[in-house]
Amino acid sequence: MALIKALAAALTALAAFLKYVYPVKQIREIHKDIDKYEDQIMELGNIGDANSKLQLELLHQRKVRAERLLSVFTSYGDYPPR
Repeated sequence: MALIKALAAALTALAAFLKYVYPVKQIREIHKDIDKYEDQIMELGNIGDANSKLQLELLHQRKVRAERLLSVFTSYGDYPPR
């Protein structure tokens, strides 16, 4: 009986982690990625040659995708949990 209660408590803890902690962790990682892309864009903007311009376009596309993912992730209303 104690084993069943321990298993139920572990499952409850896992469910709470998946509902609250994991999405916040994912949102933080997306914010870090966006910041990294912005830093790389600024560095490449200072160089200004043709190769840097191509890399700027690619980084901008990645940043836009990350921002879209972030907006989808946070549009449900409960993320981050209050």
